[in-house]
Amino acid sequence: MKRPEKVCANPKCNDRITDYKSTRRKFCSTTCKNSFHHNKKLEEQEDSIANERAIKRLIRLLKEMQELEIESFKFKMDSYFFNNVVFPSQKLLKLDDGDKLYVIQFDNILINIDEKINLIKIIKHERINKSYY
Repeated sequence: MKRPEKVCANPKCNDRITDYKSTRRKFCSTTCKNSFHHNKKLEEQEDSIANERAIKRLIRLLKEMQELEIESFKFKMDSYFFNNVVFPSQKLLKLDDGDKLYVIQFDNILINIDEKINLIKIIKHERINKSYY
Protein backbone atom coordinates (compact mmCIF):
# COMPACT_ATOMS: atom_id res chain seq x y z
CA MET A 1 0.00 0.00 0.00
CA LYS A 2 1.41 3.36 -1.04
CA ARG A 3 1.54 6.05 1.62
CA PRO A 4 0.55 9.65 0.88
CA GLU A 5 3.24 12.22 0.20
CA LYS A 6 4.24 14.49 3.07
CA VAL A 7 5.89 17.90 3.05
CA CYS A 8 8.92 18.59 5.23
CA ALA A 9 7.94 20.58 8.35
CA ASN A 10 10.96 22.86 7.99
CA PRO A 11 9.61 26.04 6.32
CA LYS A 12 13.02 26.67 4.73
CA CYS A 13 12.95 23.28 3.00
CA ASN A 14 9.41 22.19 2.00
CA ASP A 15 10.74 19.08 0.18
CA ARG A 16 8.39 16.21 -0.47
CA ILE A 17 8.78 13.05 1.63
CA THR A 18 7.70 10.06 -0.41
CA ASP A 19 9.52 7.08 1.10
CA TYR A 20 9.13 6.85 4.87
CA LYS A 21 8.77 4.07 7.41
CA SER A 22 6.85 5.85 10.17
CA THR A 23 3.70 7.91 9.74
CA ARG A 24 5.01 10.30 12.42
CA ARG A 25 7.89 11.46 10.23
CA LYS A 26 7.86 15.27 9.82
CA PHE A 27 11.22 16.10 8.27
CA CYS A 28 13.00 14.94 5.14
CA SER A 29 16.35 14.44 6.94
CA THR A 30 18.01 14.79 10.32
CA THR A 31 19.90 17.83 9.01
CA CYS A 32 16.59 19.49 8.18
CA LYS A 33 15.15 18.55 11.57
CA ASN A 34 18.19 19.90 13.45
CA SER A 35 18.12 23.10 11.41
CA PHE A 36 14.43 23.63 12.19
CA HIS A 37 14.89 23.16 15.95
CA HIS A 38 18.04 25.33 16.01
CA ASN A 39 16.24 28.19 14.26
CA LYS A 40 13.22 27.81 16.55
CA LYS A 41 15.46 28.01 19.62
CA LEU A 42 17.20 31.11 18.24
CA GLU A 43 13.84 32.83 17.72
CA GLU A 44 12.71 31.99 21.26
CA GLN A 45 15.94 33.26 22.82
CA GLU A 46 16.48 36.23 20.50
CA ASP A 47 16.12 38.83 23.28
CA SER A 48 18.54 37.13 25.67
CA ILE A 49 21.10 36.60 22.89
CA ALA A 50 20.86 40.28 21.91
CA ASN A 51 21.30 41.27 25.57
CA GLU A 52 24.39 39.06 25.97
CA ARG A 53 25.95 40.63 22.86
CA ALA A 54 25.15 44.13 24.12
CA ILE A 55 26.66 43.34 27.54
CA LYS A 56 29.85 42.05 25.86
CA ARG A 57 30.07 45.26 23.81
CA LEU A 58 29.62 47.30 26.99
CA ILE A 59 32.32 45.33 28.83
CA ARG A 60 34.77 45.90 25.95
CA LEU A 61 33.97 49.63 26.06
CA LEU A 62 34.39 49.79 29.84
CA LYS A 63 37.76 48.00 29.66
CA GLU A 64 38.96 50.44 26.99
CA MET A 65 37.78 53.34 29.14
CA GLN A 66 39.64 51.91 32.13
CA GLU A 67 42.85 51.52 30.11
CA LEU A 68 42.55 55.13 28.93
CA GLU A 69 41.89 56.16 32.56
CA ILE A 70 38.55 57.74 31.67
CA GLU A 71 36.49 57.90 34.86
CA SER A 72 33.06 58.75 33.44
CA PHE A 73 31.19 59.35 30.22
CA LYS A 74 27.76 60.50 29.08
CA PHE A 75 25.39 58.14 27.29
CA LYS A 76 21.97 58.04 25.63
CA MET A 77 19.81 55.20 26.87
CA ASP A 78 17.92 54.99 23.56
CA SER A 79 21.09 54.86 21.43
CA TYR A 80 21.98 51.75 19.44
CA PHE A 81 24.75 50.87 21.87
CA PHE A 82 22.44 50.67 24.91
CA ASN A 83 19.29 49.66 23.01
CA ASN A 84 19.31 45.96 23.97
CA VAL A 85 21.08 46.17 27.33
CA VAL A 86 19.22 44.86 30.35
CA PHE A 87 21.53 45.77 33.20
CA PRO A 88 22.12 43.33 36.06
CA SER A 89 20.70 44.34 39.43
CA GLN A 90 22.47 47.08 41.33
CA LYS A 91 24.25 46.47 44.61
CA LEU A 92 24.75 48.94 47.43
CA LEU A 93 28.48 49.45 47.97
CA LYS A 94 30.17 51.07 50.97
CA LEU A 95 33.26 53.04 49.95
CA ASP A 96 36.35 53.56 52.14
CA ASP A 97 35.30 57.13 52.95
CA GLY A 98 31.94 55.90 54.30
CA ASP A 99 29.86 56.93 51.29
CA LYS A 100 27.29 54.50 49.91
CA LEU A 101 26.88 53.99 46.19
CA TYR A 102 24.71 51.79 43.98
CA VAL A 103 26.91 49.90 41.52
CA ILE A 104 26.60 47.32 38.76
CA GLN A 105 29.39 44.79 38.33
CA PHE A 106 30.61 43.56 34.95
CA ASP A 107 33.47 41.08 35.30
CA ASN A 108 35.90 42.99 37.53
CA ILE A 109 34.57 46.45 36.61
CA LEU A 110 32.18 48.36 38.83
CA ILE A 111 30.06 51.16 37.39
CA ASN A 112 27.58 53.65 38.76
CA ILE A 113 24.79 54.85 36.46
CA ASP A 114 23.25 58.27 37.06
CA GLU A 115 20.12 58.20 34.90
CA LYS A 116 19.18 61.80 35.72
CA ILE A 117 22.19 63.22 33.90
CA ASN A 118 22.90 60.12 31.75
CA LEU A 119 26.35 59.52 33.17
CA ILE A 120 28.24 56.26 33.68
CA LYS A 121 31.02 56.46 36.26
CA ILE A 122 33.70 53.77 36.44
CA ILE A 123 34.62 53.01 40.06
CA LYS A 124 38.32 52.36 40.67
CA HIS A 125 39.07 49.18 42.61
CA GLU A 126 41.87 50.58 44.75
CA ARG A 127 39.46 52.89 46.59
CA ILE A 128 36.88 50.20 47.24
CA ASN A 129 36.26 48.47 50.53
CA LYS A 130 34.40 45.54 48.96
CA SER A 131 31.56 45.38 51.44
CA TYR A 132 28.08 45.07 49.97
CA TYR A 133 24.90 45.51 51.95
